[in-house]
Formats: sequence, C-alpha cells, structure tokens
Amino acid sequence: MPHTLGGVRRRLMLLLVLAGFGQAVCVVTFALLVHGAAYRVTHGGQTASGHDRSAIYTHVAGYAPTTLAVGLITSACATVLLKAAGEPLAERLAQSYVHSVRMRLFDHVAASEAGGPYRRTVGVTVLRFTGDASALRLWISKGVAPILVDGVFVTCALAILTVAAPGMGVPSVALVLLAAAAVALFGRRLRERVRETRRHNGRLAAFVNERVTHTAVMQSLGRVAQERRVMRRRSREYGRAMVRQARLTGAMSATAEACGIGILLIVVTVGLLAGTTWEALASLLTVAGFLGAPLSSLVRVQEHWQQSRVARGRITEILAAPAPLGRPRRAEPLANGPGRLELAGLRVDGVLEASAVAHPGQRIVLQGPPGAGKSLLLRLIARLQKPDAGAVLLDGQDLARHDPESVRRAIRLTSPELPLLRGSVGKNLRLGEPPGKVKGVAERDVEGAAEGASGCGDHVEALAEVLPHGLRTRLGEGGHGLSMAVRYQVAMVRALRSAPRVLLLDEARLDEALGSDLAERLFERYPGTVIYVTDDPELAARADAIWHIEEGRLTVRALHDPGPIEWETTT
Repeated sequence: MPHTLGGVRRRLMLLLVLAGFGQAVCVVTFALLVHGAAYRVTHGGQTASGHDRSAIYTHVAGYAPTTLAVGLITSACATVLLKAAGEPLAERLAQSYVHSVRMRLFDHVAASEAGGPYRRTVGVTVLRFTGDASALRLWISKGVAPILVDGVFVTCALAILTVAAPGMGVPSVALVLLAAAAVALFGRRLRERVRETRRHNGRLAAFVNERVTHTAVMQSLGRVAQERRVMRRRSREYGRAMVRQARLTGAMSATAEACGIGILLIVVTVGLLAGTTWEALASLLTVAGFLGAPLSSLVRVQEHWQQSRVARGRITEILAAPAPLGRPRRAEPLANGPGRLELAGLRVDGVLEASAVAHPGQRIVLQGPPGAGKSLLLRLIARLQKPDAGAVLLDGQDLARHDPESVRRAIRLTSPELPLLRGSVGKNLRLGEPPGKVKGVAERDVEGAAEGASGCGDHVEALAEVLPHGLRTRLGEGGHGLSMAVRYQVAMVRALRSAPRVLLLDEARLDEALGSDLAERLFERYPGTVIYVTDDPELAARADAIWHIEEGRLTVRALHDPGPIEWETTT
C-alpha cells in the first residue's frame, strides 16, 4: 500500500495542522474580544484598572469600541476562512492518496494473470477500485484531516481553558477522555458491523450484477419470480445490517453531543459557583461552544477508521497476490527478427509440457481434445500467463526478459477471452496501433493508418461499409451490438494492426467470420507466423505443421515446408 505521507501529502498535512492551530488562535482571540466588549458594556465604557479583577486581561478591556468590533469581525471571518480552506485541503490529501492506491492496484492487476489461480471476478476487482478506494478516501478526508485540524483545535482550546480556569478545564479534559474511551469501545463492535454490512452488500451486488447482466437466462428458464424473491431477501438483509451499523454510529454521535453539552454545563456550573463575572463567563462559554462541532467530527473518525481497516485489508489481499507479468527491471524492447518461435521446455506442472519450433512464416494448426490445454499454450506463447518452467523464445530472445509491451506487439492473440471493449469500432481498432501511431489518429483516419502498418487497410474499409455507422459504430461491453462474426472480424483486424511476427488464433473461424478473401490473404500473403486452433478439416489442411496436445504433452508433425519468407518487422 502507498504510504500516507508520500510526496506532496507531507505538505498538505502540515497545512492542515496549521489550519487547526490557526482556528484555535482565532477562537481564543474572539473569546477575549467578547470579554472586552462585555466588560465595556458592563462598566459603561470605563477602562479596567490594574486593581479591577473582573477582566481576564485588562488591556483588552481598554480597546476602543471600534477596535473591538473590527477585531471580532476579523477573528470570526478568519475562523470561517480557515474552516473553508480545510475542506479542499483534506480532499486534496485524500484524492492524492487514493490516486496512488488506484494506480498501484491498476499496475498490479495489469501484471497479474487473468486466468491464474489468484484470479478474481470482475465485480470484486471493480469494488476494490471504487468502494474500497472510496472508504480509504473518506478515512483520509473525514478521518486523518479532522485529527489534524479538529484534534489540534480541541487540544489547544482545552489547554487554554485549563490555564485560564483550571476548575473548568480539568473536568472538561476528563470528560473528553471518558467520551473517547466510550467511542473506542463502540469502535470494536462497529468493526464487526462494518464487516457484516460489507458481506451483505457484496452478496447483493454480485447477485444484481449477474442477474441483470444475464436477464435472458432468468427469462428463458421462467425464474423471474423466484429470483425476485431472492433479490428481496438479500436487499432486506443488507438493509437490516445497515440499520444495526447506524445504531452504533448514532450512539457515538450522541456521545459526542453529550460531551459538548457536558463541557458547557461544567463551565456554567463552575463559573456560577466560583462567582465568575458574566463577561468572563461569556468568553469561557465562547471557547466551550466552539468545541461541539469538532468533537462530533472527531467521533466520526472512529467510523471511517473501522471502514478503512476492512477496505485496506481487502485491497491488500489483491496486492499480496503474485503479479508475474510485470515489467522486469531494466527490460529492453525485443530486437527485430524474422519471427522464429521456440518453445524451450515449456511446462505448467501437471497440465502441459511442450517443446517445439515454429519457423518464420509457417502456418501451424494446434489440435487436441477439449480441455487438453490448447488455449493455455496460446496464452503462454502470448506471455499472458507464466509457465512453471521453460521459456518462450522469439528470434532467440526470452520473452520473460523483455519489455511486455514490445512482446505483445510482436505476438498477438485473438481469442474469445479477449473481447472488444466498450466504445466505438474505430477506438477498438486504434488499440492495436503501435506506440506513436495512435496519437492524433481519428476514427476516419484509421483506414489509412492501417495500410502501412499491416496491409489490412482494405479490411478496415470493408468493415466500415458493413457497419451501420462505419467505424463510429458504438459497442457495448464485450462488443455487444455486433454479431459474433463481425466481432471476430474486428478483433482480427485489431490484432493485425501492429504487423505481429506471430499471430495466434484461438477457435479460428476464418471462412465464416471474415470471408474467404481474408483467409486467402492470411494464409498466402501474410508474412508472419500463424498458429491457430480450429476443428475445420479444410482449414486444418492448409497448415504446414500440426501441433497436437494430448495427455499434457505436445507432439509435432510437419506436413510440408513453405520455405523461408522474407519480410520486414516493425516493433
């Protein structure tokens, strides 16, 4: 987890402490000026003498009425401005920290295996970026910031009250400590309530996400009424959990309110018993009155702290999982080469063992019974999953030692597991562009940009003609809005945009989805190596070699040698 005090956050926290101290100074100044004004009213404008003990500070009572009025207005305005400045400072501190957490999460998830043993559902991962990150934001903005501002203010105010009137200050400090102890006890129970609420919220969110996303399943099975009852039960369970949590937070808020009222009663009672003049009592009540809101704010710190502890634990679970696909230190881009692919002792324990060589320009069909590991092997080659042993070499270079971005431009995978993204068709195609060719390329320019990169510009043009709004056609999640055939075509053209040296096709349906023209172009003219999975006998017969996986082992059988193909690579 990022450090709370990292970077610019140190300066922001210092500013918050200064804001709290400044508020305390302004409130004390305001109280003294109230005392001076009240003294002048009581004594008919006479200044206090050195023997007049009714004034706390005799020189304040000697100020002119205009000076007192200006001082009261200035100190009040300064208090308000400092309070107003504290909110954006607290939010800046919170957003800076949460931004660091989100980026750490993004980098970790991007370097994790999508199909590995530590895989989490999309809903859970999104919850970490949104709900849990928001809980951390609230802890910083409504927890850490109030401690720095209101905590400093309350400490200074109680210290001044104790010095000015020990009989009032000492009991007030004791009452605040007693309230803090009570809130701490409530906090232990609150943590369990937060966990319970999160559990019910997670169950409800998962249920809604799945059922709403796949409404057709409920409709086709005639289970809408039954699932509605489940929805109602889980919604009520979540509601009851929230009410139980609210009871505790309400009790803590009541404790803070009682503490503030108790301080006022202490000041009034001690002042009356001690015979304190009303002007002195007014100034002391002014200081005590300003303690109510900060005390309530500090009590809510406990709530945000408990919520953040649970959220931090969930985020830490993700960050603690291995992320084997990250960028190695001092990793360099892949050097250019003809595209010779070698599987050197590749192994996934208990699942797959593979050693083979794909020569530049070869067409290789990957076959095997269902569940044999064909898709797994393609993910290993594309560096989307880390093997337990062995290496994948491209032109003699170990992919694990080089920059992942250059690796994935040189080896592209088209698979049902890699759907189109939300947005336009043109935006999805631009995702396949090499760096430096994406910036400034509008959707209407995609066709021209594609021509030089991979020679697939004519297929981009064909796409634009069949789509209702050309390349501006909008897509939903996973390519929703297009037929399966067109989705496959868009994904294929997207993969070809960087002119990869190796093209991997999982569940190839070339003739059905792309038309015979692209099939001919891919098999006869495309210079890169193509490894594809298909159950189409005619398509399989066009391969130069067969890689067959059965019982976890890869065997190679050459059909014919197409000979070397000269081509120029781009990275």
